[in-house]
Amino acid sequence: MVLFHDVSQVFFRNEGDRPLLAKIRNLVCFLLGCLLFLSCGGGEPTQATPQVEPSIPEQFSDFEILHQVTFPTGYSFEDTEFGGLSGITYDAQRDVYYAISDDRSIKAPARFYTIHIDTNAGTVEPIATTFLKNETGENFPPLSLDPEAIALIGRDRLLIASEGDRERQIEPLIAEFSLRW
Repeated sequence: MVLFHDVSQVFFRNEGDRPLLAKIRNLVCFLLGCLLFLSCGGGEPTQATPQVEPSIPEQFSDFEILHQVTFPTGYSFEDTEFGGLSGITYDAQRDVYYAISDDRSIKAPARFYTIHIDTNAGTVEPIATTFLKNETGENFPPLSLDPEAIALIGRDRLLIASEGDRERQIEPLIAEFSLRW
């Protein structure tokens, strides 16, 4: 509205011309309102076609838990508290798993574990702890990332995702790390 008032001072030198400006302003607002109303719909309502999810093949419909392994709270491996695992990936060439800890570098630096899982014996054995390093080769400082997922790519590379933390202004991250143990 201020814009129209300023325009009136430029274009209308006579006070008697102000009612004309008000009429023009009202007409423009009415036309914009009509345009908005007409652009919001019209035509016949559309109906969404439901998508049918593929059924689960019979060979996968019945799962059986073979074993359960529980580590006690505070269980320590290589001077780190083993636990809080939020993602896992399998390395078929080495027959090991890599599991990411979602500890935010609070109890120990951000890390993943190399573990061996023997499904026949029902055992889980940690083999190694690998600390994640930033661009300068240092451990990530406390609360600087929140690792949640891990994936093996190629033979010696891992992708690790951090969901970030908006309240702490930590950006989400997907980074590639070298596989070392």
